[in-house]
Order: sequence, then structure tokens, then C-alpha cells
Amino acid sequence: MKIRADSNNGFLQRFLLIAIVCLGFGLYCLYDGFVAYPAELIRSTAFYELEKRGEVESDGISFASQWEALAAENGWSIDKPKKKPAIIQSDILWQYGMAGIAFMIGFPVLYNFFKTRNSWLESDGHAVTTSWGQTMELAQVEMVDKKKWEKKGIAKVTYQSNGQRAKMVIDDFKYEREPVGEILSQIESQVDREQIIGGPSQQELADFEKELSQADAEVA
Repeated sequence: MKIRADSNNGFLQRFLLIAIVCLGFGLYCLYDGFVAYPAELIRSTAFYELEKRGEVESDGISFASQWEALAAENGWSIDKPKKKPAIIQSDILWQYGMAGIAFMIGFPVLYNFFKTRNSWLESDGHAVTTSWGQTMELAQVEMVDKKKWEKKGIAKVTYQSNGQRAKMVIDDFKYEREPVGEILSQIESQVDREQIIGGPSQQELADFEKELSQADAEVA
């Protein structure tokens, strides 16, 4: 009987959300770094250069009047800039840095979203095949590593392929949990218990859950 595990929609939606948030934040930082902050830098520089000349110029026009005239001419607010030019220049560099970090996270996550979407694992009881072209004969399995299965839902299966060792990752977070568990059970049924390391086998987990259910029923 064939068992097929398609990509997990919940996982994909989380990946897409992370990508949108990171890329959106990165674009916002770029806007601040290239548009908003440079405009504020021009305004702040003009204000503090005008302030350096003193409260009253030789022609008797006060600093406040000069600033109001300059602000009106450029469409600026007449309020005193909140930050000095040096601080704004530092903020601009920070925006570039934060945008870079956001894109470094967002683009790989978005790539993984498209890579995982519509992917699948399938087992016919004799071999496990994947949508990306990997095939693992169950008779060639050497070891099932379940160290990360309990916390992350990841099992690493080592097998022989064309005289060389290869690995296949079984992931019940990226793919539908129930069929992934059934596929892993098929894989484990082809090896000795000693070849399953890092955690209990699927059969042991099923037996344990059955015992708990029976105990709960007796208590009830």
C-alpha cells in the first residue's frame, strides 16, 4: 500500500509569514535609509548650521525668523529636529545593516517556501521516493537516527545507494505528520531494533500510547 505525505500547509504558511515580515521590514529599513532619514538629515543640517551663526544676524533678522523662512521655502516643519546630523548619519547606516540582516533571513525562508511547496514523500513498502528525485530502498537502510524526532520531528535515515552511504531526512514538521509517521514505521520495520538510535521506535511509541489509553480507561 502506498503512503504519501504531502507538504504541511501549516508549516508553509508560517514560512511565508516569516518571509513577508522579514522582507517587509527590510524594505521599510531601506526606505528609511535612502529616503526618510536622508531628508531629515538635510533638514537637521540646515537647522544646526543656521543655529551656529548666532541668534541674530548682522542684518537684524532673528534666527527663529530665518529658520521659519527656510522651513517654509523647503516645506519643512518649523519644529527643532529631534536628532543632530551625526546621529542621523549613524541611523542611516543602521538601517542598511538591519535591511541586510532582514533580507538574509527573508530570502532563504522564501526560497524554502517555494522549494517545499508541492513537495512530497511516498512509500510503497519497498522504497521511499521523493518529489525531488531521491529514492531509498528499504532493504538498504542501515540506521535510523531519531535524536531530533521528539523535539523537532526529524529522523535521519542512513542507507546504501550505488555502493555509497546516503541519507534521507524524514520530517513530520514540513510534511503531513500522520503519513510521515507511517512511512517511518515502514522503514523501521525493515531494520533491527539496534539500528534505531536516539529514541524509541514508532512501534514502541504506539504500544506506550496504547498502554496509557488502557490505563486511562481503567481509571475512568
